[in-house]
Amino acid sequence: MKKNRDLIYGISSGLAVCAFVFVQYLLGYHSDKIGDSRIINYFGMLIPITFISIGIIQRKKAQEGWLELKDGMKTGILITFITGIITTVFMLIYNKYINPEFINVAMAYENKLLTEAGKKPEEIAAIIEQFKAGQALSAQLFSGLVGTPLMGMIPTLIITLILRKSRNQM
Repeated sequence: MKKNRDLIYGISSGLAVCAFVFVQYLLGYHSDKIGDSRIINYFGMLIPITFISIGIIQRKKAQEGWLELKDGMKTGILITFITGIITTVFMLIYNKYINPEFINVAMAYENKLLTEAGKKPEEIAAIIEQFKAGQALSAQLFSGLVGTPLMGMIPTLIITLILRKSRNQM
């Protein structure tokens, strides 16, 4: 049952992140308002953190108020891994079919910011090349399937440490 609950929270988190990205697209934050999307993206990070929190709290309740560090970590990492799978697949579809111009718009915006910051053309070219390399299928898969769970470990650890109650603490 607890694995199913983690799976449900992971799927819900992934779908919520995808919906968030799609709403940004519909509202123009991936085209005309791309500069504003940087701030809004920080709010998008709260989506998986919320589902991690709920999942860990539910794990603790299911264990009659006990939460070991390993249990909280398993829950959070599983939720973020599933979130990573769903969002990676979605972003591959998004970038290829829904908004194929998004990468070009994002690169143009970054180029503008770097130019305004006084970066030299060769520095800008190197940064843009790194950005392009990050768009390769292998880089996107690695980022989504490995990077997402690794980034999810930080809030998972914090939440688990706050909520942890070991049976040895009696």
